[in-house]
Amino acid sequence: DSDFYRNWLFDKRKPKNLQMTDWQPSGDAGGQVREVTYDLFQDFVITKAVINVTVKQSRCDWTSPGMVYGVDNRITNKGPPLSDSFILHEHIRITSTGDNKCHFVMVAKVEFIKYSLLKGKIESETWAGVHKGAEVLEDHFRKVDKSKPQTAEKTGEYKQTNRDGR
Repeated sequence: DSDFYRNWLFDKRKPKNLQMTDWQPSGDAGGQVREVTYDLFQDFVITKAVINVTVKQSRCDWTSPGMVYGVDNRITNKGPPLSDSFILHEHIRITSTGDNKCHFVMVAKVEFIKYSLLKGKIESETWAGVHKGAEVLEDHFRKVDKSKPQTAEKTGEYKQTNRDGR
């Protein structure tokens, strides 16, 4: 929990009822876990809904404050129909490359746990959300890095994979 994290989380999504547990030992050597929950208001084409989001975060045991951070996220949703038909898995790695500079990598996968005729639509909407979240995070990184003009070209590459890893 930090101002940076909250500013990123609240930038475009505007979550409500944000709750975070403290980091707890996970049983892995040096690893830690916590849970983040919040509600998102989503305006769909024909209806509006509140999505209850649960993020189970696992901080990787090789994390070294100030040098490299690794977090695995398992994101589940409840609320609107089909919101509980998939799990979004993310791995985020942030490596320091100097004062106020870093290298940011995000790998994500959508895992379907229930059959849905709307699988393609769910995937496309989920990937759009992942890309938007990564872009907003990258913008926040750029605001911290005062050495580059805010008009610098983004270098982020985003790769999506399906359930089979393709």
